Amino acid sequence: MTRPALCLTALYITAFGWVTYLAARALDHNTPGQALALYAAALLLLAAAGREILHNARAQATAMRDRRPRPHTFPSDTEAIMRAELDSMCDCHLWWTTLGNFHTWACLTAGPVHDHEES
Repeated sequence: MTRPALCLTALYITAFGWVTYLAARALDHNTPGQALALYAAALLLLAAAGREILHNARAQATAMRDRRPRPHTFPSDTEAIMRAELDSMCDCHLWWTTLGNFHTWACLTAGPVHDHEES
């Protein structure tokens, strides 16, 4: 919770306590209408404090959700990525028979750029 939000929440709760005290004193002096109005105001202060707490909890949850790592590709880009990977692969038949391992130097120099690792 940020400091301004914490101060505002503390102010709401303090005002709630003071207004409920005044409402209790109004009941002691036999003025039920005034006490009812003060209790209604106290409920509004309590609702404001609750709203402030919920707002800050949602803001923190949003901030945590935005910090999660996101995938670098989206489903619409998957086909383009796969096509680019297939186009950059070796076209000779030896690639399939050697299970993707480095097979001949002639294939590397003749075809497109390869990802083959020397084993």
